[in-house]
Amino acid sequence: MKSLKNNNKLTRRNFIKKSLFGTGVLINTGKYFQVKEKNIVSKDVEMKYRILGKSGLKVSEIGLGRLEMQGENVLDYALDRGINYIDTPHEYIQGEEDRMLRIKKRRDKVVIASLLVTSHTSTKQETMKLIENILKRMQTDYVDIAIIYNVGSVIRKYGITQHIERLKNENVIEAINQAKKEGKVRALGISSHGRDFMDYMNYAIDSGHFDMLMLKYNFMSFPDEKELLRKAKQNNVGSVAIKVVGGANDQKIKGYEKSRTPEFRRAAIKWVLSNPDITNLVIRMPTFEEVDNCIRALDEKYGYNDRILLEKYASSVKPYYCRWCSTCTQACPYGVSIPDIQRYLMYFTNFEYKKEAVEKYADLLPEQKANYCSDCSAPCENKCPNNIHIKEILTEAHEILSVKTV
Repeated sequence: MKSLKNNNKLTRRNFIKKSLFGTGVLINTGKYFQVKEKNIVSKDVEMKYRILGKSGLKVSEIGLGRLEMQGENVLDYALDRGINYIDTPHEYIQGEEDRMLRIKKRRDKVVIASLLVTSHTSTKQETMKLIENILKRMQTDYVDIAIIYNVGSVIRKYGITQHIERLKNENVIEAINQAKKEGKVRALGISSHGRDFMDYMNYAIDSGHFDMLMLKYNFMSFPDEKELLRKAKQNNVGSVAIKVVGGANDQKIKGYEKSRTPEFRRAAIKWVLSNPDITNLVIRMPTFEEVDNCIRALDEKYGYNDRILLEKYASSVKPYYCRWCSTCTQACPYGVSIPDIQRYLMYFTNFEYKKEAVEKYADLLPEQKANYCSDCSAPCENKCPNNIHIKEILTEAHEILSVKTV
């Protein structure tokens, strides 16, 4: 890896080191929930709700993501504050039984969205079994939204190698329609943040089968995503934003040292919800402080200070934050899955989903991994519209994510 002295580039590792030791920019690698702001509680702020498209579901503007709580009463506290949209993963999370029992006590007031892992070859019977397994695991008679998971990514352990064909699988649609008639599912959705996700989302809208979209949407999004959201609303399809904090590189930028992290997260939330075409967003809120901070954003208007804060953040992470436009992949001579690998490294370092990140990297096809990046001339970097240090990042990712166990 080239040194800062030789090429005047601020490498990712140097960036983190300098951030931690006094340059005025602090990247937080997964610990940002420990940052607190005094007097953050605003219990008089009322939750606001929007209708999730043709599903008719009334959902809180802020929803819970992943259900990872740092305290046994945080979930109850969030629900008491009016949050009713809960995004649940497709795989078991430690302590899930207790959380589902808490939800079960107020099931009629909670909207549960669960991920459905189907492939282009799934039969109707297989899909119905998946739904039954979700209900059993979630300890509920029905899920409000079944979301076809991560369209656009290859997930070999589930036999998922195709993309838009997953959405065109009539067996899955028939199973969902039957589950709706039986009262086991109320709405169908799609999630995607891989390459060509705009194609998948547009197909979902045009097909008429889908009630909602779950997509990456934040203050560093492309204009096309706003057009997609407008089209979705015009067709009465709901939309749920994920990845709203742009990689969770929460920082302290010079001039914003005091209580910087809570302010940044509120600004990011306000930016998303300022778009009337979005239905709601999901975000991790593992602590009481985070619940209060996120809800407080509903009582504040997105303004000048928020814009400056987000612009400073975007400028700081520009050399490292992948927008997933996939322009780079067209220039790669090996077929490396560049945006996915950058995302997995983000999971490992910023969110501390180490086991998940390693497993996802291991599941890539051999030619999709960054085996040859260290010796490559990196034509991908010349194509990247944001001048991301792709070679450096992927070389580091391969080194970190190739471990056998975590």
